[in-house]
Amino acid sequence: MAARKKVKLKTTIFLITSFILLNLLFFLNAGAQEEKTTVTGNEMKIVDGGDKIIYSGNSKVVRGENVLKADKIVRNAKNNVVEASGNVKFLTFNSEKEKISGKSENAKYNIKSGKGQLWNGNPKITYY
Repeated sequence: MAARKKVKLKTTIFLITSFILLNLLFFLNAGAQEEKTTVTGNEMKIVDGGDKIIYSGNSKVVRGENVLKADKIVRNAKNNVVEASGNVKFLTFNSEKEKISGKSENAKYNIKSGKGQLWNGNPKITYY
């Protein structure tokens, strides 16, 4: 019983350490990026040697004033693109600080450029 707890603790420490190191590498490589980008979720799974990170449950990408929320977000470290699925909601502001929001079932968002697209689930854009 104690051996299982030790293995579980070691696994948890390894995952947390890996997460911190991957985020540090991501932010160091994103030095040319104007806006800081943060990706969060209730659960995180690292795949393909860290090239992809899957966030699930209340997942969110925040880049400056831009916010993308979804049930699941997959971040591809190689091309700086996140793919969102399930109850996708997006909020941004144009150059005049006017609010633009959108919702759909799927989205793709380029973290570096700040550009993205919405599709499926009757996508809707609202401009205030």
